[in-house]
Amino acid sequence: MIEDVLPADVMPAEAFDDDADIHHRALQWPVGVVGSMTHCSGYRAAAVVARADRLHSVGSDAEESAPLPGDLLDLLDLVVLPTERDLVERLGAQSDAVPWDRSLFSCQDAVHKAWFPSLFPCP
Repeated sequence: MIEDVLPADVMPAEAFDDDADIHHRALQWPVGVVGSMTHCSGYRAAAVVARADRLHSVGSDAEESAPLPGDLLDLLDLVVLPTERDLVERLGAQSDAVPWDRSLFSCQDAVHKAWFPSLFPCP
């Protein structure tokens, strides 16, 4: 639980806002706390929490170690630069030991999680 990783003097806020607004799935961290949470198949969850006076934001992502399925590959093309996509293609051609497309997808998702609260602060 989030409460287990927060300092004792920080009270947890509501975890999710059930309203159908832009914050529907955004975690609601307590005032003065920033954090990021992630999970994927075979990996329960990870939370990274810090005091807002030490870090502006935090982003994390976990993905299974497998190539992206076609629908996510199409999505990736919408959110990365052509040069990034080309690099992933070249790295993948050298070795299939690392699913580079999924690694790039995971990086952009972690950046999004760190960036989103700055653009759309919770009410």
